[in-house]
Amino acid sequence: MNNNSHTGESRKSVKLIEVLIFLLCIQSNAFSLQIPYWSALPKPTQNTLSRVYFIDSVRGWIAGHNGTLMNTTNGGVKWNQVIQDRKGEIPDIFVRNVNDLWSIEFQYPVDDTSWFGSNILHTTNGGQTWSIQRFDSTIFRSIVFLDSLTGFMGGSYGTIVKTINGGKTWYKVSDSSGHKFPIYKIKFYSKSYGYAVGGQLEIAGVIWRTTDGGETWRSKIVSGDPVFNLHYFDSLHVYCGMSDIDQSGAGFLRTIDGGINWTFENTTIWGEPTAFAFRTPTEGWVPMGIAAMCLKTTDQGLTWQQIIVPQQTAVYDISFPDERTGYMVGRNGALFKFNPNILSIGSEKKNDLRFYVGQNFPNPFNGTTSISYDLPKRTKVSITIYDILGRSIETLIDTEQQEGIHTIRWNSGNASSGIYFYRLAADQFVQCGKMILQK
Repeated sequence: MNNNSHTGESRKSVKLIEVLIFLLCIQSNAFSLQIPYWSALPKPTQNTLSRVYFIDSVRGWIAGHNGTLMNTTNGGVKWNQVIQDRKGEIPDIFVRNVNDLWSIEFQYPVDDTSWFGSNILHTTNGGQTWSIQRFDSTIFRSIVFLDSLTGFMGGSYGTIVKTINGGKTWYKVSDSSGHKFPIYKIKFYSKSYGYAVGGQLEIAGVIWRTTDGGETWRSKIVSGDPVFNLHYFDSLHVYCGMSDIDQSGAGFLRTIDGGINWTFENTTIWGEPTAFAFRTPTEGWVPMGIAAMCLKTTDQGLTWQQIIVPQQTAVYDISFPDERTGYMVGRNGALFKFNPNILSIGSEKKNDLRFYVGQNFPNPFNGTTSISYDLPKRTKVSITIYDILGRSIETLIDTEQQEGIHTIRWNSGNASSGIYFYRLAADQFVQCGKMILQK
């Protein structure tokens, strides 16, 4: 065998090793040991909890079934029931400040003659006294106030009602598209601009959008299953969670143009993404309902890690009042607290928690795709594109950059369809990602 043959075989071996290194780099996170992110606190009730909100590290509220509405002033060590003699389900609360709180309580009909509808509960003295308004034949699930006078509720049949006098009276606002599906959550980005989400299992997922302060809404069917919640990264970049609970699993809907277009991202992970809470601008958490786990992202939802909940308990809502404090609630009064010790564990490593490169978006892609990454300090960054054989295709950046979140785009140009890899190197941090070009 001549030297050229030996050289050819050596080059093939080198390329094979490079590919194996890339694949190992990509898959290494999937096999890492799970850190105990959450610890169980004593259950404040045996009733299932569907809502948690903390205004700071020690003052918070929880709500759920059988009229459960409780508060704490010592970080969850002790809880007090703040309203008595309620029997319905409380799906949502809105806390304007420690004294001013709104809550919804609804009851389903148990027979043909029983009452069903919603009660709107309001206190201005921290729960010592309450006013109660009754709405017949409408199940409201979400309540939000923009200021002391202007508020909204969303519920069954696509109903959205508005008040401009602090809840004394409510009136129904219009939906020009007329989709009559239940609304699960309303959130505003500003006083003029907001979304509502909802839908019906195996029928439709719907997003409602307003740009005139909630006077008019336009709805759009965006999926075949309900949308449960949403999160604003900014006015254009909005993220929604939806689920096909009996088939393909949880998915996410993303817009980067203010709701004009939505892109579906399927995780194939079983569960219901019922809420969003971002501990930092890039690290977010999603409780997954009856799947008894939550999802964690460090790249604004481009990739997700599955975190098993202690005691394998169904969880439905989550709240982070600051970067070191978090609470999560679920079935049969389950209450969990975020373990801040993992932050000091992470700081002992050379790589800061915020040092990452995310999955490219969109993926698969045709033509152009974006790669986001977060730098904890000013450092030199290099991002290189490789093909499936480990050959360097293009260097996107090789320079020093400031601390913070960055996004860079790759225009695939004349590159052919297939699998490619991107590799980010910054300081002593190296991470890879896999992407699929489809032309």
